[in-house]
Amino acid sequence: MSLVTVEFKKLMAKPRTYISPALLVLLILLVFWAMAKEGEKVLDFAFQALEETFVVEGEILTGAFVSYLILNTLWIHVPILLLIVTGEILGSEFESGTIRIMLVRPISRWKFLGVKFFLALFYSFLFVGILFLFTYFPALLLFGEGDLLVFIEGLQVVPSSELGTRFLYAFWHSALSMGCLGSLSVAIGTFTQKSLTTILITLGILIFSTLIQTLGPTIFPGWENFLLTHHFSKWQLLFKINIPWSGILASQLWMLVLIAICMTVSFVKFESLKITE
Repeated sequence: MSLVTVEFKKLMAKPRTYISPALLVLLILLVFWAMAKEGEKVLDFAFQALEETFVVEGEILTGAFVSYLILNTLWIHVPILLLIVTGEILGSEFESGTIRIMLVRPISRWKFLGVKFFLALFYSFLFVGILFLFTYFPALLLFGEGDLLVFIEGLQVVPSSELGTRFLYAFWHSALSMGCLGSLSVAIGTFTQKSLTTILITLGILIFSTLIQTLGPTIFPGWENFLLTHHFSKWQLLFKINIPWSGILASQLWMLVLIAICMTVSFVKFESLKITE
């Protein structure tokens, strides 16, 4: 039995592997329920000033709008639910003591750690895939199709014919963002060797990044390019009428480089790890 198969079975045998996606689906259903019940009233109030200036024809509350709303609303919930799983992919090995058994087996350390990173990336992409499947298609069925009306550096009206491709790109960017976060949690776990500590530190970095990004334009100018959330949030630019591809691709490259750095640093640390530690 290959190492990938063994580690995959260990991951799938843990209850939290299923609890996190189940909670994610529950959150999505709650948003659907809330928008179906009060969505029209909320949007009428929010766009009241707009209707005094423009003639708005058709429905604003569409499946695309609800999908966009969910991506914006669950920006903190998704990382937390994801880190519950990826944060203990390596930490649980240290806490249970099985890491010592693995290190004395005839398996190279880089291969063992490489499989851990692979699982973190795999689960991150799977998690966002579940988000996509339970958000976009059900939203279209429940709320119907139509153009997307959003405010991103001004009013943006995206034709319904372009929304499928744009949402596909947006979820891909989100998957890469969560893969980056999952890789960071594995790298931190190499040093902390504890699941809870890994999760808290990774969340702390995410919260700190969010805070600096919020205050950045006035207090910390020029720091945006070093912040996780700055690059994670670039998916929103995919819903501008003219998509700024250069900025989006630059952020995706930044995240790929960060994943590579996390792997490199972790491999160096793991190779020097003593069995007695």
